[in-house]
Amino acid sequence: MNIAAQVLEVARRFPERPAVTADSATLTYAQLASRAARLGAALRARSGGSGARVVLYLENCPEFFEILLGCWSAGLCAVPVNARLHPKEVAWIVEKTKSRLVFVTPALADAVASGPGLTVISTGGSDYQALLAAEPIVPRLRQPTIPPGYSSPAAPPAAPKALS
Repeated sequence: MNIAAQVLEVARRFPERPAVTADSATLTYAQLASRAARLGAALRARSGGSGARVVLYLENCPEFFEILLGCWSAGLCAVPVNARLHPKEVAWIVEKTKSRLVFVTPALADAVASGPGLTVISTGGSDYQALLAAEPIVPRLRQPTIPPGYSSPAAPPAAPKALS
């Protein structure tokens, strides 16, 4: 079971409990799961398919969690980037990960420039709100599989008894 599956299970069992709290608001588990599912649908459509990388260049904010869970639910690879990095370092990470989509907080929006094949979305902008308006998806959460022929390791040998 992955972390996204566990968070969604908590949302199913305890929907009204607080999941993320920030200065401005508190999201319940139900709200977090709904927003993540909507973002997941929009991200799946815009990202280029399963395994695509999405850069999260965000300051501390509740949107980080909903984007992260949205990525995982859509089968995408989230690439969290430290908000204190220099814009040249962020550009290098975006290039090397071949990301087509970067999320930023409003204060960091000027540090990353959109270009051919790269979309930058600010969490404070209308593009982000449009993503949240998408129809929610049923997350792609793979359950762990046991390879054929695998058996659990045998118990370790018992320690020798002390000599009396």
